[in-house]
This record gives sequence, structure tokens and C-alpha cells, in this order.
Amino acid sequence: MGEENSIKRKPIHFDTKAQEYEGNIYSTNDGSKLIVKKYNNQKNVEIQFLDDNGYKTTSTMYNIRKGSVKNPYAKLKCGGYYGEGNYIANNEIRIYKSWESMLRRALLHENHKSYYKCAVCKEWESLQNFASWYISYRNQLNPLYNDRYQIDKDILQWNKEYKIYSPETCCLVPDQINAMLTGMHPEKNKDIPIGVYPNKYGRYAAYVSNYGNRYSLGTYDTPEEAFEVYKNAKKDLLINAADIYYKDNAITKDIYNLLKIIYKFNEIRFL
Repeated sequence: MGEENSIKRKPIHFDTKAQEYEGNIYSTNDGSKLIVKKYNNQKNVEIQFLDDNGYKTTSTMYNIRKGSVKNPYAKLKCGGYYGEGNYIANNEIRIYKSWESMLRRALLHENHKSYYKCAVCKEWESLQNFASWYISYRNQLNPLYNDRYQIDKDILQWNKEYKIYSPETCCLVPDQINAMLTGMHPEKNKDIPIGVYPNKYGRYAAYVSNYGNRYSLGTYDTPEEAFEVYKNAKKDLLINAADIYYKDNAITKDIYNLLKIIYKFNEIRFL
């Protein structure tokens, strides 16, 4: 008996931290809320965000209390969210800026009233999904133009009034092509054709722009005459640029063919 009594038994300690933290709800700095599902230790806490996606991850109690745990589905100011994936915005900031600008134009219409008839597919509200499409599409093209590619929604939807940004309806083209198409949108004065400007003498001047430079095409008696000259000049510039970029593998074959088809029509305002 004496020998048994001399054995020192270690006291049993119950970890009350699990009871203290599990089930608690915390707010994050990005406005999300999360719940602690399981406390393993201070550096391994299983959590779940309380939103429609119910994103689950692990973090530390320090970051949870600090509110610094990131929710990849938290809405950003542009209307989208980062999503789950391998794409990191800082690695290719051009893709991020293209995505953010697209969302601001089509979802928020910030300073872009002409985009009221545009929408973005749900898939592309996620930066990860957009970046995956962008990189895959870009990999078909000449990498020497990587710093010049821009997303275009008009070429593949040239005959549609309402347009959507999606993998099926968008393409990447060099900035020169994109700028040429942008110049084909309606002017504020819809009674005057695109590229035509009335002067103080009652005549109509035609101008065409190419890569930031504006060229005069002369002055004419009617807006129809001036527009015809403008249209032909624009066609020559666009087709010439398309020929060069297609030969250089900076646009795909289907986009090249569409650029030629579009100008078979007399009306340019549909873009």
C-alpha cells in the first residue's frame, strides 16, 4: 500500500478553449462573418464563413480575433469577388485591371452610360474564372503582344443590341483593334453619322482616328457623303490592321474573318 501511495499521479487537465471558442461568431475586416466550427489549438482553428458559399478554411485564433481572415467570396467594390484558385492578382496585374474595369463598366456603369445594355455572366464575377479564361485565350496568341491585348465584347456580338461579357461572347485583340471598334460607337448627336462633324459653313467634315492620331478626310456638302468617305477609310484601316495582326498570330482566324464581315454592312452604329 505504501508503495502504491508513493506513486505520483499527474493531474488531469481539460482544455476549456474548445468550449470557449467553438460556436462563436466573428466579424472580419472585409465585412464578412464566420463561425468557429472546431478549435484544435491556437494555431489550428476550423472556421466557416456565414454566406451563401459557406467557404471553409483554417486559421489562427489571433487572426480570427483580429478580423484579418480573408473570405474569397466577399464582394469587392467593383461588384465581383476573388474566388478560389491559383491566380494571384499581383503576379499579373493587367488581368486584374481588365477584370475590374469590365465589372465597373457593366455592373456599376461608372462613367459609362453606354454600358446600360451590357451584363457580365455569373461565372466572370469571380476573378479566378476570368483569369483562367484570359490566360487560356492569350496562350493561343503571340506572346509578344501580351502587354497590348484587351478584352472585346463587340466583335462576336456585332449584330446584337444587348451584349454580355462571357467566355462564349468575348475575345482578346490588340489595343489598336479595340480602339478602332470603340470609335464606331454612336456619337452623342445621333442625327450626325459617326466620324462626321458639321462646321460653321454648313458643310460636313470627315475625320478618322488611328492609334491616337486623328486624320482629316476632307469636307463635303452632306453628312451622307462625309460618312461614306469615313466608312471606307475606317474599313481600310481596320482590314489592314487585321491582316497584319492575323499574319502575326495576334488575333484568331474567326476574329479575323468577323472583322471583314462586319464592314460589308452600311450601318456601323450597331457596334
